[in-house]
Amino acid sequence: MSFSEPPGWEPSAAQQLLLQACLAPVDQASHAIRQWAEQPVHQRRDSGSRRLMPLLLRRCREIELPATLSAERASWKQEAMRTWQKNHRLLSCANRLASGLESAGIPVLLIKGLPLALQAYGDLCVRPMADLDLAVPHRQARQAVEALTEAGWEPLPTPLKGSGDPLTGEGDEQRAEQLAWISRQRRVEDFSPLYFHVRHSHGFRHRDGLEVDLHWSIFQGQCDPERDDPLWEAAQSLAAINRIPQAPASPLLRTPEPAEHLLLLLAHGTRWNRIPPIRWIVDAVMLLRSTPELDWQRFHSRAQDRNLTLVGAELLTFLRDRFAPEIPLAVIEQLRSTARSSREHRLYRIECAAPGWRCGIEELRYLHRRYRLLRRRPDLRGSMAMPSWPVYLCHVLGAPGRRDLARYALSELERRRLPSTGLLRLCG
Repeated sequence: MSFSEPPGWEPSAAQQLLLQACLAPVDQASHAIRQWAEQPVHQRRDSGSRRLMPLLLRRCREIELPATLSAERASWKQEAMRTWQKNHRLLSCANRLASGLESAGIPVLLIKGLPLALQAYGDLCVRPMADLDLAVPHRQARQAVEALTEAGWEPLPTPLKGSGDPLTGEGDEQRAEQLAWISRQRRVEDFSPLYFHVRHSHGFRHRDGLEVDLHWSIFQGQCDPERDDPLWEAAQSLAAINRIPQAPASPLLRTPEPAEHLLLLLAHGTRWNRIPPIRWIVDAVMLLRSTPELDWQRFHSRAQDRNLTLVGAELLTFLRDRFAPEIPLAVIEQLRSTARSSREHRLYRIECAAPGWRCGIEELRYLHRRYRLLRRRPDLRGSMAMPSWPVYLCHVLGAPGRRDLARYALSELERRRLPSTGLLRLCG
């Protein structure tokens, strides 16, 4: 992303109108939905906008729907019903998992989708979600993996950038065969201390079709065992803040304190995604509206601790200017005045842009930093055997061997048009 390009988290003109229809005061929302209805169909039906249709349907209780959209309302109702049904299944699943993990002495934290639906939205119909984001303490990650697999949950493939992209061009069939390992599920024995100190989460699927994203580190790229201790200490009981009496949450379930949860939503929303990530805006606004006494000093302190003051300043400014004027200007000014490193600036620009060669190099830099750190820490050397750099890369990325890793690197070189020599040298 160059400095002249808008960040990937910023909505398009059509998405801005949809967000206003969902979040703005009634008079502004009524005007916005009429303008949104006049947009070309392909601009109104992008994958990110479709996620907001159940919320738009709820808003239609207050604003009049243009006649041109009447025919679409039936499909919005169907999506809202599917959302309600799946979210009830996910809540039941979360309650069962909390009971099972707690019996093994593992506390459970829910983040993002489901706790937001219960607390901030107060409605299981309007916040679609693909999976359940469940967190456990870093020190009990291996124990949690074993408990999940014993309960019938199977690990998904190791997540890799570009693994879901279709292959195009000559030699696709051969490349697909060579990279078939990318789609193989990760073996339980490969969930090692090394993996837990480099990755922050892993997905699991149950035979009933539900998926859980198991986190042992709440923020991506921040995988030290003690990093999340303050977040766990301040976590709230989800049952105590649940606004939906008909959907009881287990008293064993907890969720982050609102200021920390807001920071997580902003950090997650910053990252580029194939599905336009405009839902971060709605999540953040709904959380702010449900928490008028948000602890802004805690927000600033945690943003500083996690090197996210730039993310906080940029995204809070956007929210305050358009949807959340209640955000104190003093908080944004405090965030902007905080000293930050050149690396924080670089990471922000990279994460906001579509994956390119800079993103690939930065991923390898992160992996190499973690490798050097793990080799230096005496408390870790006693709990894991440190392999060579190529073997370490293969293990973390799930590659069967060096040759497989090299093929993946070449595939990424072609896809991202990276300078080949630097990346292949880093891959060993």
